[in-house]
Amino acid sequence: MVIGYGTQSKKDISGSVASVNEKNFNKGVTRDAVDLLQGKVAGLVITKGSGDVTDNNTIRLRGTSSLTGSSEPFVVVDGVPGMSLSTIAPQDIESISILKDASAAAIYGSRSASG
Repeated sequence: MVIGYGTQSKKDISGSVASVNEKNFNKGVTRDAVDLLQGKVAGLVITKGSGDVTDNNTIRLRGTSSLTGSSEPFVVVDGVPGMSLSTIAPQDIESISILKDASAAAIYGSRSASG
């Protein structure tokens, strides 16, 4: 697999990138793109902070990993890195990739640091 500055074997990074495509999305009524991922990625916890339906969801990967920085995983939507899932219409998405660790997100530099 070709990355930004070299190559890596697909078996080396396949466990650190979770890809969900259109045929694997949750079916039914979805309020936002986060609803498409609920229960599809191992270790991804999606919670709602309050009972207000207009609040954004909180996405955590394997619990809280930073005291002051963001704990959200780096998301690539249709090949575009760092997009917010709350700003995209769910019906316009073909695939979502969740980058689970630093080796998978290294080509995106400090944007993917996650705290």
